[in-house]
Amino acid sequence: MDNELEQYLSFSPYFAGMNTESSDIRSGFIEQFSKLPLPIKQLLTSTSTTQIMFSIGQENGLEDVTTEYLAKMIRHVLMGEIFIKDLPNLLVSALNLSPDQATAINKRVLNELFVPITNDLKKIQQAKFPDRLSASPIVPSQNQSVPSQAPRLSTTIPNTNQNNTVDLRNK
Repeated sequence: MDNELEQYLSFSPYFAGMNTESSDIRSGFIEQFSKLPLPIKQLLTSTSTTQIMFSIGQENGLEDVTTEYLAKMIRHVLMGEIFIKDLPNLLVSALNLSPDQATAINKRVLNELFVPITNDLKKIQQAKFPDRLSASPIVPSQNQSVPSQAPRLSTTIPNTNQNNTVDLRNK
């Protein structure tokens, strides 16, 4: 497979994790996607989004599987399945990043991906999380736990072990 196409399919929030999702989950996503505002659809499918995701992964020393998981988390925020202010703590807990690294990644995601779609994203987040929106900053806390309603994501990255290596034997 062409390297650019492979990167797009791995790091695009639209396609990230597609190969591990059930057909029911994917069908539900496609149905929800069709109802999204155009700017969010464009962000989810844009090659520039994929390039930003790849760059974030490279600059932070993330393995490809971790960067793909990050892209999937971004999709869940855009779909209103993860509260935007939970993202930094999810980066710490689900991706096993330091709070400083999670803060840097979160800042970049906010500035480079979410700022252009702020109004549309705010509407989605307000509709899904009306009681949780406040003026508090979006930074990870060392002692704060991730809310139980946050993601439908597992807390472990598939195909990785504790030594941060990918097992390619079963691919």
